[in-house]
Amino acid sequence: MHLLFRIALMTDHGTWTLASPHGPLAWEPALREPRADRDGLFPIFGDDAPPRGLPNVQLYDAEPLAWDVIHARHWPRAAVRAVDRLASGDGLAASNQRSVEVTRVWQHLTTLLGFPDQPPGDASADTLEALLERAA
Repeated sequence: MHLLFRIALMTDHGTWTLASPHGPLAWEPALREPRADRDGLFPIFGDDAPPRGLPNVQLYDAEPLAWDVIHARHWPRAAVRAVDRLASGDGLAASNQRSVEVTRVWQHLTTLLGFPDQPPGDASADTLEALLERAA
């Protein structure tokens, strides 16, 4: 099993996206439609047109890394840092305490929520909407 993720922070002006743990970090400006002219048309040419040359995506890495570089350089460095920290014990007490606290909070939350109820009978597509409304 592979764990894949992508983190995106969206604003009115655009979206920052971290595509994977190794990058790239991308900025995608929000699409803005130009103002309509007197005839109700969007000017895409001429003086009233939006500025030219605005990129639709901008990457914030000097050069994207190749997987062989990530595997040969970055992963071993990360492993060495993790093992060094484990061997030296620097900050482990605080890190372990936080892990214990997070586990305790999740245990308390799941105890309060309990196990989910199984839908009655066969939950077919026809009855799914009614079951969801009743659950809400």
